[in-house]
Amino acid sequence: MEIATNVIFVEDLYRIAWEVASALEFLASKNVIHRDVAARNILLTLQKTSKLSDFGLSRSSNEALYTSHGGCLPIKWTALEAIEFGIFTEKADVWSFGVLLWEMFSFGDTPYEDLEPSRLLGELQKGFRLIPPHRTPTQISEVMTSCWKTRLTNRPTFQEKTGNYRRKPTDFLWGPKVTRHTRALLRLTTNPTNHRWIVAVRVYDHESFPRPAATQQNS
Repeated sequence: MEIATNVIFVEDLYRIAWEVASALEFLASKNVIHRDVAARNILLTLQKTSKLSDFGLSRSSNEALYTSHGGCLPIKWTALEAIEFGIFTEKADVWSFGVLLWEMFSFGDTPYEDLEPSRLLGELQKGFRLIPPHRTPTQISEVMTSCWKTRLTNRPTFQEKTGNYRRKPTDFLWGPKVTRHTRALLRLTTNPTNHRWIVAVRVYDHESFPRPAATQQNS
């Protein structure tokens, strides 16, 4: 069967999100905090299997809490308590995962695009949050907003996200099955000057990472 590498369906987004959550669940079980969960760091094979990448900011800790002061962080993906106090736990990755979901279901928009990074902390402290993109499934919207709770104990864990649906990735995060006749088709832009994945993920050859796989341009 030929695999369409230039299209991504809604059920693909559900599965990609489930795969990333599973990877983050594994890291959390090993006391590893990724600290840079974002669409730019999710690679896709030609079969559209997702791979969590870029562990340059990750930290291993024998404690439940990792504290960092200073350094360069992707602030628009970083949890409130991490920006404010330099506190990193699994729940900081949960916050970033919510932003990743927002990127995916906004078709690759930039989070807080109209907000300067210098103003972000103050706005988050006042309760400002991203608004789930238009037509995002209700269940995904609920997960997004739960990831951005100020109180860490009110955020879900990756184990909660994946535990009940290991055999049903298309039902990821309590979501309904996306039937074939209702799925939305997301296409690549084919303009060479503006060529990017709409969901901001890159296709890589699964047999030869990290060489980008060749993709056929549509006329």
